[in-house]
Amino acid sequence: FVSGLFGDSAVGNLARGIIAPLPRSVVVILIVLGALQPKGKASGQASKVAEALAKRSDQVLELTFWDSASPGTPEELRRSREAIAALQLTALVFLELALEVRSFVLAHSRLAPIQIATYGHASTSGIPSIDLFVSHVAFEPALARPSARYTERLVLIPGLPFFVRSISSESLGESVDARAAWMRWRDILKEAAEDGGRPLAERPSGRIY
Repeated sequence: FVSGLFGDSAVGNLARGIIAPLPRSVVVILIVLGALQPKGKASGQASKVAEALAKRSDQVLELTFWDSASPGTPEELRRSREAIAALQLTALVFLELALEVRSFVLAHSRLAPIQIATYGHASTSGIPSIDLFVSHVAFEPALARPSARYTERLVLIPGLPFFVRSISSESLGESVDARAAWMRWRDILKEAAEDGGRPLAERPSGRIY
């Protein structure tokens, strides 16, 4: 999972809602564009979001050398691509494409066999190297053909997204709706691993990128 907005933010809560409950059989690596903030910027208190993400992650890679105001110098891009490529990822999830310039620039590179965007920014990326867009049924117009609005292959999860409150994932695990969404994310990542990037990467024809 890659983002420059991990922490006390909507994207941070989105990330925790997806990542924290994933079973340990799913290896989770956080690629932080910047540093994972241990404290909230406004309150100065420990960030429950950052704590939960760090606790669940198997590895945290912090790309602290890339400034948030920079669209990416050749050196910043080279170092970032090499660091991510060295992880040998099965799938790479971009949590908020187009909200953060660094992740948007990185998304134009092929860094994993399957590259996924999701509803941290609920719009198609239009980027050829993004294979899937994970959205929710409730987000898509019932009378339209939703996949026609995406350059990626659209994967729909039932219901609405949710934010995780500052309580343990074990407590939240009692929620049937939450478990259903987490299981779907688990299945998406599992399919990416099993299929080696081929069937999931198929695109509708006739698209302009």
